[in-house]
Amino acid sequence: MSKKKNIRSNTKEAKGILDKIKELRGNGSRIEKRHSDILFITGCTSGKAGDDGDEGMPAFKRYTGDASTRMFEFFGGFCYKKKRVLDLYVLSAGYGFIPASASIRKYDVSFNSVDAKLRKDMAKQLEIGADFGNILKLGYKLIILRLGGKYIDTLNGALKENDELRYETHDEATICYLASNSKVKILLSGGMQEAIVVPESMRKKYSGNNRYQDRIWSTFFNKHKDCSSDEIIKKLSRVKNFNDFEELLQ
Repeated sequence: MSKKKNIRSNTKEAKGILDKIKELRGNGSRIEKRHSDILFITGCTSGKAGDDGDEGMPAFKRYTGDASTRMFEFFGGFCYKKKRVLDLYVLSAGYGFIPASASIRKYDVSFNSVDAKLRKDMAKQLEIGADFGNILKLGYKLIILRLGGKYIDTLNGALKENDELRYETHDEATICYLASNSKVKILLSGGMQEAIVVPESMRKKYSGNNRYQDRIWSTFFNKHKDCSSDEIIKKLSRVKNFNDFEELLQ
């Protein structure tokens, strides 16, 4: 399914996707208790390791796509085994919100390959709005989003359907999102928050449009992995533009 583009709602292919989601997700969400004050949310990737039907692989090992490789490696090699610098969740088109440590099957479903109506239907079946509201109620002080355009659209659409759940964040929460242009916005309880724009020169420096966010964030967290969560939050809360951010990467 991931290679097809713009699968339309109310078609045989659409029904197949919704049936697959029902099979994968099962009953109930997988939201865990909070282990850190920092939450990093990334999207699922088309590249996946393992065999079809194999359920014994955690998400941070299952996903192999370039968009999140280094952050998954950072989580698996440092956070999961040594120090919980951050909690890492995946917004999955097959499972909804899942912790990076959750065991998942190999699957072939993506928000990038369907039309807007089907994305809305998928988000509803995945309970994305409700699950995200429950994640936010855990009280994270810093929320970092590493999501592509269709995934941000899906999340924002789910939140529009659930106004009471819209970004009920910690009173002093900082939300960070890097993007290639200022048109990408994030829904907040008080309106819309613009993304931090990464100049084209910096996107090229960090391996191009498909990988730059993963490279930038993994560089940042590897550089600051020995800092406390409060120290990391303080640094990022002062970032107003990418020039500020770039100083933290040096």
